[in-house]
Amino acid sequence: MTGAPLLAEELRHRSYEVEVITIGGLDYVVVNNYVVMFGRHKDRRIRLALPCPPDFPVTPPGGMHTNPRLAQPGANSIHNSPLGGDWSYWSRPIPDWQKARTTARIMSHLNTLFERAA
Repeated sequence: MTGAPLLAEELRHRSYEVEVITIGGLDYVVVNNYVVMFGRHKDRRIRLALPCPPDFPVTPPGGMHTNPRLAQPGANSIHNSPLGGDWSYWSRPIPDWQKARTTARIMSHLNTLFERAA
């Protein structure tokens, strides 16, 4: 198993409620009721989407999408999302993916982004 089905399964094993949606030919793994654990949005429940390439875990998921928007597009590499008007896209790739191609690495990266969010 690879791609979005693998990422979704790994997130389910971490007790997240997930679904896979396809927009424009790209699969997104959507985490419903994600609780932000760090930073100024701590304790907020959001929907979090990760665009997942078909060869995951060889290639990492792209930058996260959040609903509701936690920051407006145009600031800090945050853009409109193809998922719709209530979503924002955070253009922040996972650094050094080749060193740790794991779901734990993804979650650590997300926590860092939320911790540093202005």
